[in-house]
Amino acid sequence: MNPAANGIASDQPQERYAKNFSETMESVIDGMLAEYRKMPDRMDRDEKKQLVQKLDKSGVFTIKETVHYLSKVIGVSHFAKYSYLKEVREN
Repeated sequence: MNPAANGIASDQPQERYAKNFSETMESVIDGMLAEYRKMPDRMDRDEKKQLVQKLDKSGVFTIKETVHYLSKVIGVSHFAKYSYLKEVREN
């Protein structure tokens, strides 16, 4: 039974579950971006490549639309994002 539904406040943190893979992917990317403590448009090329490498290792690129979302969020073209991905996979 949900105490909040009965008008009773709960001190327990509420768990939040992703509704779909896109929400999960967005959450992973946003969480990793937060580690840099700067806006994506302030990240240099090396930081963006590091981000792509971390995301690749996390497996997030297996989720459809990840490339599009990431390109939009960090402000790079699809070509640049794929270039970063190619570079980090070759090293």
